[in-house]
Amino acid sequence: MSDEQPIHEVGARRRRREIREARERERAAQRERESAVRRLSNSSTADEPTPALFDQETTTPKDKRKERSASGQRDFVSRKERRRLQTQDNQAVPPATPTPAPQQPEPQTGQPAPQPSISPAPATPFEEVVAPSRSAVSPEAEHYEELEDHSYDEGYPWEYDEFGEWDPEYHDEHIDHDEDGAPVLVGASGYGRGYQTVAPMEGRMSRNLLRQRRAKRRRRNITLLITVVGFIAVMGFLVWFIRDMFTDDTVYDYDTVAGDTVEFEIVQNDGLDSITTRLVQEEIVASSDAFRDAIGELDSEPVPQPGTVELREQMPAEDAVTELFGADAGGDYIDIATGWTIDEALQQVATRTGISMAELQEYNENPQHFGLPEEAENLEGFIAPGEYEDIPLDAEAEEVLQMLVQPTFDRLEEAGITDPDEQWETVIVASLITAEANNSITEERTREERLEDYRIMAGAIHNRIDNPDHEGIEGLLQIDAAVNYGLGLTGDLHFPEEERLNESNEYNTYVHPGLPPGPIAAPIGDTITAAADPADTNAYFWVTVNPVTGETRFNETYAEHEDDVDEFLEFCSDNPGACGPADVEAAEDELDG
Repeated sequence: MSDEQPIHEVGARRRRREIREARERERAAQRERESAVRRLSNSSTADEPTPALFDQETTTPKDKRKERSASGQRDFVSRKERRRLQTQDNQAVPPATPTPAPQQPEPQTGQPAPQPSISPAPATPFEEVVAPSRSAVSPEAEHYEELEDHSYDEGYPWEYDEFGEWDPEYHDEHIDHDEDGAPVLVGASGYGRGYQTVAPMEGRMSRNLLRQRRAKRRRRNITLLITVVGFIAVMGFLVWFIRDMFTDDTVYDYDTVAGDTVEFEIVQNDGLDSITTRLVQEEIVASSDAFRDAIGELDSEPVPQPGTVELREQMPAEDAVTELFGADAGGDYIDIATGWTIDEALQQVATRTGISMAELQEYNENPQHFGLPEEAENLEGFIAPGEYEDIPLDAEAEEVLQMLVQPTFDRLEEAGITDPDEQWETVIVASLITAEANNSITEERTREERLEDYRIMAGAIHNRIDNPDHEGIEGLLQIDAAVNYGLGLTGDLHFPEEERLNESNEYNTYVHPGLPPGPIAAPIGDTITAAADPADTNAYFWVTVNPVTGETRFNETYAEHEDDVDEFLEFCSDNPGACGPADVEAAEDELDG
């Protein structure tokens, strides 16, 4: 291939151009040889006759082809056929016999030796000077000259022999293939430049080669398909994983009110964080953020009031805030806190409704009018804590008080307590549990766990009453809240030590065995449920060792109880402000006594 060959030339077009270039180089070499012959002829001596070299007839390859055509020889002869004919010619020529040189007469003495005669060199035929033998011409050029009159189209049958038949020997000997299995013709250049001619081989290919190419293509397509499918699968998994990782399925807030009605209780000293956590745990509001945002919309931060509020299982945070904190003081709203005495409850009713305390006390002193047993001297323990809305502005005292005691009777009937005497005893035990137990609900202590503590405490109260000989208990409940109620003490106060053995106090459970004469406070609904169904336990003692989490310990022996009381005091010492002063004083007095 020449240096000026365009890159895009391939196939028959390139071969035709190479043939032309070969012819031009051959003509240039021929002219050079003719010039050399002329110079040689001019330099010869005059007495030596020079053969008329240029008078000889010149025979060209084209003339040879015409002669072969006139003699009936085929114009195209394959290489295989040429090799066969050349072999036959070599065998037909006999080996040359050397001719002995003529003997010269010996010279006589004194006579000069005869000089050998110089005969002129035989004339070199013009064909061998101008057109050298085939060995001087490149095989490619000779092959191209023989095929001069053929059409070098792309479909020329290079791999066929002179009879038009497929020549496997030629095809297998002279055809190489590239990486994809495509046949290529690779041959050394005969033009003296060291090039190689590399061209795609046109024409027919063997079936094995075609099968190899198809199999390779099939494997390549299958590999590509598997790669693409695997890539798509991996990308799909990554998209799903990233979307699942960054997608938050948590609902920020409910759109509408849904679900059944539930009672939500706010205990004494209950904080907004505790209320928010419980609202989310009980699935009343969707998220704590939504509830806090709704509180932020209020003009001022609300102060939680103890009591029970009826909410829905799913409701918007704004509606929950309205139900819990949104009502203003007025005649249509009453809020009764957990643990309030009857006097505190009646004062709240008078403030909210405008009904006089005298009228309210008149009905309070006649509790049987509202269904209480004969033992009851007032409505103590039967006014249920909670929020009461939509009370008519013109409601009478009787109507209002009936609305306040009705939830307690409903709770007793739900627990299966319908006998008046049983109802009375159940409310007393529920009021003691409400005043004595830790009523908080935290992340560590759910409402169900608190109810179970209530049931164990109810069982321990019955164990103390039913087994008075157990370790010197003598049937005494020893509940400080009952002593305080008999003394008229409210709030976080511890009764004076001299009142511990005061027999005049009917509610002094350190002196009088059994239950006190009546309820001591407004009980929580869950304590009524626990008192109606006490746990079967061996416990006689209880103490809340961690007021923050509400963890309560129950023991059968007093020695174990003392260890838990020590743990309670140690916690209070390590966490100032976490324990009530009255509880700390009562624990210290218990250990000292």
